Amino acid sequence: MKVALTGASSTGKTTLIDRVLRLPSWPAELRRFLTADARSLLAELGHHGMDVMKPDETRSFQQAYFLRKRTIERDVVSFITDRSFVDVAAYWAVRDTAGMGQDERDELVTQCRQEAAKYDLHVYLPFGSIPFVSDGYRPTDLELHKAIDLQIRAFLDKWGLRYRVLETADLDERVDLLTNCTFREVIGGWRKLWGRE
Repeated sequence: MKVALTGASSTGKTTLIDRVLRLPSWPAELRRFLTADARSLLAELGHHGMDVMKPDETRSFQQAYFLRKRTIERDVVSFITDRSFVDVAAYWAVRDTAGMGQDERDELVTQCRQEAAKYDLHVYLPFGSIPFVSDGYRPTDLELHKAIDLQIRAFLDKWGLRYRVLETADLDERVDLLTNCTFREVIGGWRKLWGRE
């Protein structure tokens, strides 16, 4: 079972994962949390925040993030992650490909689509459901985040990915929605498939 939270920056993905992983009722199959950790990658590349990066630097970062994420998730059967490859594709398409040829732009998006299809479920957290918080790393341009949000939703629909939307701002409600009956059906189906029930 592979579950990815998806959404623009500052939508509460990591906070939600932190909370559900502490629940005794959270399924054992999803106790493994995988993250490509964008902040540490930024530091490794010598950057301290997205707002001060040049376009070629954000492109290089996004490509490096994609490769790290793919490597971390390769051959892992069951996990939850705080970002989907849908997010990577959305940032690439909206922010990072200005001035590129169509083939070059499409190459990473196509790879992201293939990787995103490997998740059993996406949990989409829309931008604006909770207040934006600047952390010194993420871009502060709210219009950019809105455009990323729209692109994420468009990719989820266009690519035919199975997803659920968590629109509430209340963390307890988000936890309940993430663990509700519909989600349990997905986990139950996975357990039956693998003979764990």
